[in-house]
Parts: sequence; structure tokens; C-alpha cells
Amino acid sequence: MLHVGSGLVAPVPTTARRVALAAVALLGLLQELGQVRLRLPQNAWQVPQDVLHRHLLRGSARFGFELGTGVRTYVSATTPYVLAAGVLLLG
Repeated sequence: MLHVGSGLVAPVPTTARRVALAAVALLGLLQELGQVRLRLPQNAWQVPQDVLHRHLLRGSARFGFELGTGVRTYVSATTPYVLAAGVLLLG
């Protein structure tokens, strides 16, 4: 999806895209160092205990599907977002 989106920003001059990526990387570094607080786009949900207790095989499959599709993903680091911005901005 990001690679497709990178086609939309392709008309933007390369220098501007590199500056934007450097700004995103700097913000990510400042977030990791605790200098700024950013709300990262994520679903910060915990998996309910009863998902696995009701039916182990079905619950495991459901949890795996939700984790794989990003429904139950919790990412506390900014690195994946900086990498996604790099793919989007530099293709």
C-alpha cells in the first residue's frame, strides 16, 4: 500500500521528499529520546483472556489473524513509522 502511495508523491521534487523524510526521522528520534510526545497511529488494545479460553484452536487462529492484519498490533517504537515514511516518500 505504501509503495502505491509513493506514486502519488512522486511529482514532488526529490529534495523536498528527502527533507520531509529527514524531518520525520528527527521527530522519531526525539520521540525515542523522550524529548517530544507524539501519538502514534496504532490500536493499543490488549487481547482479552477469553479469546483463548473459549476455544484454544479457534482463539489462536483469530488472534493470529488479528495480529497479522494489524487489528491487535501495538507498536511502541517509532522506527516502523520512519521506515514506512521512507518507503512512501522515496519509493
